[in-house]
Amino acid sequence: MLMGKRRGWGPLPKGEIMRKVLLLAASALLIPGMALADGEAAAPASASWFYGAGAGWTQMEMPEYGNGARTFDTGAGFEPLTEQADVDGVSYGFGIGRNTASGWRIGLYAQFFDGDGSSSSAVTIPLGADSRRGTLDGTLQGSGLLGVTFVGDQTLQVDVTQYWIGLGAGHQLTDMLRWDVIASYDSTGTDYDHVVDVLGGIVGQNIWTSSTNFEARTWELAARLSGNFGLMDDISLGLGGSAGWGLRNIEMKTVQRFFTAGPVLASDSTLVTDDDLEGFIGRLDASLNYAVSPATMISLTAGYKYDDMVPTYVPPVYPPAGVGTAATFTTESQSSMTYGLRLVGRF
Repeated sequence: MLMGKRRGWGPLPKGEIMRKVLLLAASALLIPGMALADGEAAAPASASWFYGAGAGWTQMEMPEYGNGARTFDTGAGFEPLTEQADVDGVSYGFGIGRNTASGWRIGLYAQFFDGDGSSSSAVTIPLGADSRRGTLDGTLQGSGLLGVTFVGDQTLQVDVTQYWIGLGAGHQLTDMLRWDVIASYDSTGTDYDHVVDVLGGIVGQNIWTSSTNFEARTWELAARLSGNFGLMDDISLGLGGSAGWGLRNIEMKTVQRFFTAGPVLASDSTLVTDDDLEGFIGRLDASLNYAVSPATMISLTAGYKYDDMVPTYVPPVYPPAGVGTAATFTTESQSSMTYGLRLVGRF
């Protein structure tokens, strides 16, 4: 088979949808932004400082990755070998700001996330399959029908590191509702490492590697509405959501290598490209809060984030001869869920 099992995309099972909805309604998201100060009761009539700190576990659905070091046609056109892996890891958040006596709030917020994921699947490329290989600029280096059957496996490792900082300002609407506007900067690095390792009879071992790094820098302006609703003494439910528009610069660096029997390095190519994009970023969150004291609160957290500007690697396309289409990237939507615990205080 040419393609690995694809996970994390397509329609979700009904049970998975209900699980996410219930988690979202029962707890709260530790996302970047004003959520680190939400959930507390309305600020008192006098000015005060607030702080928020927390840690959470984040799961991200990542795009599928295609390794174009060698492509094959088994009847449906030339295709790269593909694999998909989701990412999870720990996120940390911090916020500090000022509540004024007139109901205004100004705050500075920060978040760090570091996560990874991996997957693997078996690979079988049948005898007689048509194949092409080349460089990242689309230059064909070799082609022909396979004289052996290749059998082996492919692995994909994905690593994501994110730094986020935001400045927000907003006002209390009622005792339970408030609005805020947040201007933020996000720096996210994502690494994909895909390796195909197969054996082909008298041909011996072949290894095809494709490694891609994306550096994404995003400036975002978002509007947020949030509320805090009392359930019983010292326990409340916080709900919130934001809609933002972002400007993103994405730089991609890809290295592709083909090792033939030995293995001996047969080709090595590198490509660097970048682009400027704009798009929508949305968040939903909720919090189950317990007031330890009038000035201190702890919260269980969970929530959802949507981003429609996540870069996806597009492998090169090789023609029957000459130069075809160079490797590039497009964008896909990404969903992430975060669950955690935070502490909010006021002094």
